[in-house]
Amino acid sequence: MINKKTFKNILWLFGDRIFKMLLGVIVGAWMARYLGPVSLGKLNYVMAYIAIIMSISTLGMDNFLVKELVMQPESKNEVLGTSLVMRIAIILISIAVPLGIFKYMGLASEYYLIYALLILTVVFTPLDLIDIYYQSILKSRITVVSKNVAYILGAAVKIILILNKMPLAYFAAVLGMETVFAMLFLFITYQRKENNNFRNWKFNKTLVPYLFKKAWPFMLASLVVILYMKVDQIMLGNMDGELELGQFSAAVKISEMFFFIPMAISSSFLPELIESHKSNTRGEYLQKMQFFFDIVFLTALLIIIVISFSSGFIVHLLYGSEFPKTSTILIIHVWSLIAVFMGVASSQYLIIEGLEQFAFYRTAIGLCVNIGLNYYFIPRFGSIGAAYATLISYYVATFFAVLAFKRTRPLFYYQVRSLLAPYSLAKKFKII
Repeated sequence: MINKKTFKNILWLFGDRIFKMLLGVIVGAWMARYLGPVSLGKLNYVMAYIAIIMSISTLGMDNFLVKELVMQPESKNEVLGTSLVMRIAIILISIAVPLGIFKYMGLASEYYLIYALLILTVVFTPLDLIDIYYQSILKSRITVVSKNVAYILGAAVKIILILNKMPLAYFAAVLGMETVFAMLFLFITYQRKENNNFRNWKFNKTLVPYLFKKAWPFMLASLVVILYMKVDQIMLGNMDGELELGQFSAAVKISEMFFFIPMAISSSFLPELIESHKSNTRGEYLQKMQFFFDIVFLTALLIIIVISFSSGFIVHLLYGSEFPKTSTILIIHVWSLIAVFMGVASSQYLIIEGLEQFAFYRTAIGLCVNIGLNYYFIPRFGSIGAAYATLISYYVATFFAVLAFKRTRPLFYYQVRSLLAPYSLAKKFKII
């Protein structure tokens, strides 16, 4: 079902994710333990804004640009050159917004310094269009190697900073420079390849309205998604300070480690589900779709059980004794994995059924619920309240928002039936 070149490309991308996750957990936990919850809270507060700007800067065009480059390879230089100018323009506009928020909030000068250092992460990301090009020709190995060299260098420098007891600003500088080096390595690699020359990229103003028209729904959707994922950290930092945010973000880092798993499962199931849907064998398609949801739910449940019973050990091992609330937050937050895993699985259903727009609707509903609950819970319960707000909003978006629309209600029944999968499995193996 899949050719050798495509399979190798997938393996490189999957291996990249695993490698970064493992290295990130080891070095990230060591850094968090050294910095402590207050400094970690400051860093993650600013990084939440950086993540939002980065989401805006891509203009939601990544997947669309891959398609354009595949369909029209002869237009490579104009598509990449025009996209580069568009991304630079949106970045220059976006980077001023957090500064206005910092001034309004009356934040200390340290936040401005951290932001100035981390903004390097955003300024050089337009060069990531080279990665888009390599994706279009199924050569992600090149970008994986280039970025991982920078990632390893960054991890090594962070360890040196920890051993030398350097202040927070140095860590922000390293995070910014990681992206600079990654883009530099990527640029050099691109220039060395035959028929590739950055100087050949051309801006074509007639392409701007075409690209923007195609991209704006995806830009809006990606912005809502990143707001949905980061708004709790921003609100917690604004309403309850760095200490609570540090303990919350430490727990979130552990939960988010597993977010790539439903993507891997979905990519394995998707071709077969599409083929079954096209063949008009409705009964077989429904069975396979239900089995897909069952597998996703059981995987999430297994992770939740393991993390819930070992959260105290995991937090103490990774962060030490300076994060007393993190274990409790992790137990709450990790239960959101069912909603996250189901959300990814249901996105595949929406794609197959041609209902992609409803993915945006349900995420927007979840974002509104999350903001409302954070306003209520954070002043009363701090970081614990933010964890509950995230948990509830994720379930509202994944399970109940689909009930609001007639065309997505079958999706709700797939999800609910999957909750019975443990019972069916136990019955099959005669456990009950």
